[in-house]
Amino acid sequence: MDIVLLLILVVEVCFLCFVDSRLWQTVFTPFIALSVPFTVVTVATALLSAIDDGVPAFYYPSLGVWMAGLLLFMVPSVVFSVIGINKVGSPYLFDATDDSYYILFRNVTFVILAVNMWRLSAALLSSVYTFGSDELSDEYEAVGLVAHLNQLLYALFPYMLLKADRHHKSAYAVIALTLVGMFAINVKSWIVAPLVAGFLLRVLAGKTVLSFRSVLLLVGGGVAVFYFSYLLLIVVTGQSELSVRWFDFVSTHLETYIIGGVLSFSLDFQQGILEPEMTESLFGPVINLFKALFGGEFTEVINPVRMSLGSLDDSNVRTFMGTIYCYSQSVGVSAAVVLYVSTLTYSTLWLFRHFPSLFTALALCFNLTFLSLGFFEFYWLNLSCYELPVLCLFIDVVLYRFKIVLPANESTE
Repeated sequence: MDIVLLLILVVEVCFLCFVDSRLWQTVFTPFIALSVPFTVVTVATALLSAIDDGVPAFYYPSLGVWMAGLLLFMVPSVVFSVIGINKVGSPYLFDATDDSYYILFRNVTFVILAVNMWRLSAALLSSVYTFGSDELSDEYEAVGLVAHLNQLLYALFPYMLLKADRHHKSAYAVIALTLVGMFAINVKSWIVAPLVAGFLLRVLAGKTVLSFRSVLLLVGGGVAVFYFSYLLLIVVTGQSELSVRWFDFVSTHLETYIIGGVLSFSLDFQQGILEPEMTESLFGPVINLFKALFGGEFTEVINPVRMSLGSLDDSNVRTFMGTIYCYSQSVGVSAAVVLYVSTLTYSTLWLFRHFPSLFTALALCFNLTFLSLGFFEFYWLNLSCYELPVLCLFIDVVLYRFKIVLPANESTE
């Protein structure tokens, strides 16, 4: 019976991916971004729990939450796909060679990076904490206006990945300095996410071919980010040295990051959901934004319950659908939240479908990225998931829709 549930999930995902790709004439859809990585990780989790006695047995009935949730997630896809979808021609390529605003964006990123490097230097000089440590991250991580400037930097980071070539050498400097700041904070998924968004942007622009090889390189890059972050923290700081023990330690953490959400949700579901009711937390970023403006105690969004994963580390993440269900503990509320996020993400696909440009593409790429990490967590617990697409659409409206013309600049270097 267990394997039947897994097969049903695989068949459902394959069928709905086929339908979604036909509706939108592309594989770059929110449903495909959410369902395919989750399904791959779920199959891997089921296999690992079956062959490794140190890993708890996967509880297959938990897949029912995802099966129902994915069906609901498709509803906005169908609705948006029929709203004038045939009114334009091929919309999935935009002019990646347009350098009208390259100098502007480059200069903006340099200003933000200068502020960040000054803050990072001050934090390192004034503390005993090591680069990449949680303590340094707490001291260095931006708040207030600087935090929102950093969101603009992250929004432009994939653009620099798109532009980086022999004609735009300064883009490499932006990429390198931005990565320094990211590794200083050392939150792995928030290093990986902008890189994935940049990869997707390059594919949509036709500068990178979507293939098994390119996807494998992307996955390998994500793994490299994980190992390199621990190399900085543990080896370079002199706390340890390269050894089989170090490699096993980091590999265990990586394994937990990959399957932790899927496995911990299955165990949580098996035990009847251990979290307190936290429905408000599902909208925490929006609620906390209003509380920041008008006062009030902030809503906590971090799951307080950590599940033991046997020989792996414990985990407090529950996947995209799992977190929605565990926090709300209500079928009706869960359905509403799934439809809400699906509507948000499919609206950016619809905008790019009808108004293809660099920044409508980038808004879509960020949403696809956050969905692709749904095997790990429900990322809309973070304000960045709202702010980054909104920033991209705002830039699109101001510069492209109003057709602001800047003085001519030499874009090649």
